Amino acid sequence: MKKLGINNTIRLLRVSKKYNQVKFAGLVGITQTYLSRLEKNQRVPSIGVLNKICLCLDIPIAEFYKIAEKPINTKISQSVEIISEIISILEDNLPVKIIKGLKKVQS
Repeated sequence: MKKLGINNTIRLLRVSKKYNQVKFAGLVGITQTYLSRLEKNQRVPSIGVLNKICLCLDIPIAEFYKIAEKPINTKISQSVEIISEIISILEDNLPVKIIKGLKKVQS
């Protein structure tokens, strides 16, 4: 059975604390690009970075791993992937959409 994983755990806990990627990356002391790659499972955090992430999320690292190791069924796994992709798209494009909308209103 598939597990939630470190990447999805970071994203879900970050979003639950209402941090966008830019703000959260700043708190942790990493770049937004690196955080994005962690959340997309393109990079694996060092224990030092993961410890900083857990400190900023106010969660013990042991508890973080318990969440990351929780098994999820296929439907939930697919839902998590879809939700993660939507969050990523919104975070990447929301300012652009707002600016385009403002330009249309001004025209």
